[in-house]
Amino acid sequence: MRKLSEKELTIRAIECSTELAIPSSEIIINQSATGDVISGAVLEAAVSWNDFYLLFLTDDIPQEDTLSIHFLDKELKLLDSATIGAMYSTGSFTSLQLIKPNTLTFRFIGDTDWTIKLFDKPTLTLPFLSDPKCVKRKLALSNYFKVQGSPIPESAK
Repeated sequence: MRKLSEKELTIRAIECSTELAIPSSEIIINQSATGDVISGAVLEAAVSWNDFYLLFLTDDIPQEDTLSIHFLDKELKLLDSATIGAMYSTGSFTSLQLIKPNTLTFRFIGDTDWTIKLFDKPTLTLPFLSDPKCVKRKLALSNYFKVQGSPIPESAK
């Protein structure tokens, strides 16, 4: 597991058609456009693990920033995705730590340390029960990563 440099992997924001459109970006690998698009506007970090990529992107909305976490295979096919965020909460992506063999920690919102555990194949999950509050995913019975954290509500700080 290793953090990738901007020369290895970066993004190029795609112009939004309206103010309400979800920001999206094209993935650039080794300074070559790939044509693959993911949600998010600012690349906070890119990590390679085995034959996979884990990308962390924010939306660049200061009053209500959301962190998108994307898990892709070596062909850049999106295998899993989650977002961390809540209405009126602001966050700053910091303190990324890579813990071998398959765990990462970082800070974002909720005054908490977030942990992600990666899996090389889908693992069974229970929709609506497996993720902490502030984490949103598409409805699925399996995921390639698990998000853990105990965010403190903004009003409790």
